[in-house]
Amino acid sequence: WGSGDAGQLGTGKASSTCTPAPIQAPPVGSAWESLAAGEYHSMGVSDTGSLMSWGLNSCGQLGLGDHERRLSPTCVQGLMGNKTAKVACGASFTIVVARSGLVFSWGDNSASQLGQGDSEERVSPTPVVSLRGVTVESIACGGKHVACIDSTGKLWTWGGNEGGCLGLGDAQRRAAPAPVPSSAELGLQQAVCGYSHTVLVSKFEASQVQSRAFFLHGLVHMDDPIENQFCLYPWGQESRYYPLSVLRAFIDKHGVPLSPLPVIVIDPPNDERLSQVLQRLQAIAVQCPTVPERVRALALAVYYEMGGAHAALNEVSAKHMALLVERQGLQNGAVPIGSIRVGDSRVRAALFKLACDRLGVPCSLVRGAVPDVDVSSGFFDLSLCSSDPGYANNHHWNIVKLEGDECFMVDTVGLPTDLRAVENSANLLQQLGDADRNAP
Repeated sequence: WGSGDAGQLGTGKASSTCTPAPIQAPPVGSAWESLAAGEYHSMGVSDTGSLMSWGLNSCGQLGLGDHERRLSPTCVQGLMGNKTAKVACGASFTIVVARSGLVFSWGDNSASQLGQGDSEERVSPTPVVSLRGVTVESIACGGKHVACIDSTGKLWTWGGNEGGCLGLGDAQRRAAPAPVPSSAELGLQQAVCGYSHTVLVSKFEASQVQSRAFFLHGLVHMDDPIENQFCLYPWGQESRYYPLSVLRAFIDKHGVPLSPLPVIVIDPPNDERLSQVLQRLQAIAVQCPTVPERVRALALAVYYEMGGAHAALNEVSAKHMALLVERQGLQNGAVPIGSIRVGDSRVRAALFKLACDRLGVPCSLVRGAVPDVDVSSGFFDLSLCSSDPGYANNHHWNIVKLEGDECFMVDTVGLPTDLRAVENSANLLQQLGDADRNAP
């Protein structure tokens, strides 16, 4: 039902209807298995693999070798004997994945959305040669772009790139399928396209995908809360966030955690002392009349909650957590963050962000330096943490955004008696956002 002026309803009439109307049945002995619709044309696949098309055909989008519209389903004969497995429609073009694995395209090609390496229109099914040997599991069409996922989980995109909808880091169109870098690591299962945007479904939890940005850039963005279900794996001086379910699944399967070092678990609903700490931090902060004063008080409170200043803090904290594992009988090496009394920069920065998330204060968790921000100017006393000259690249700290997008750096390793304003905060916020968006 709906608009049918071009015959796209498949009822045999070029007219619209406000109520559901039956479409002509597919060939005798078969039934409809799947359907797809473009702007003014429609496609249907039968359970025997036959492909039918109807509606507007101004660009050859019906794949029938001409430009004449069809008012009822008409069999597409040009697939070279290939049965259809999947079909997707763009505004005025069509993409088919055959059961043989071949990919065909036809119709409008003004933005190179057919993936044929040119911008010439096709009125009959034409193989997408550059995808030979690629097993396509999921395919979707936007107005003038295409996204597909292969059997390895890799995302391929091509066609128009308005607004960067191809996910390739720029706005330039692609005339042939291009693999999206690092997409195979995201466990992609489905791609869905709007007219000029793309949405993906991953088998991972949101926090697990987010952890990749942290591992590559040392960043947990202001828009990403770490309120629940996180754990922090240390490797040497580096860290990586995972959803708690990954920790539990690995332990269930192998009997040991991913890291030989203690794993810090962030799980407020099941960590009574952490809930008490967060309540105490919040009670201290809300007594302050202004947001900057609340943030300063929060930083001081986290500093004291995590043991204040210590020489060689990393080593002291590591010994403390090892004792916790031993005394509490934590055979899986998972240490609740609420039980930690002497925390290194990783633990303190995570606790500070967790508290800020609770208060609604935008806060990023950063590892190392952000472009154009000098963290070696004495504001952070890194000698408190480690004598390793390369430690500065692994130090954890926070950036908070206050009124008017003004940003301040917060470090809870040294006594945070004051907040340090970031020059050109707007530029820093853009850098943080770019780093987060550009992470594979």
